[in-house]
Amino acid sequence: MSGIPQKTISRIETGVSVPNFKTVISLVEALKKEVVFNLI
Repeated sequence: MSGIPQKTISRIETGVSVPNFKTVISLVEALKKEVVFNLI
């Protein structure tokens, strides 16, 4: 998962530490898209 920018990682950590499930879900969706894009 080296293709994930540090900003995204820190955003995910923030989203996990803050009980904001909408933020977590949107980050997970964005992460999925990023991973799929990197695999192409």
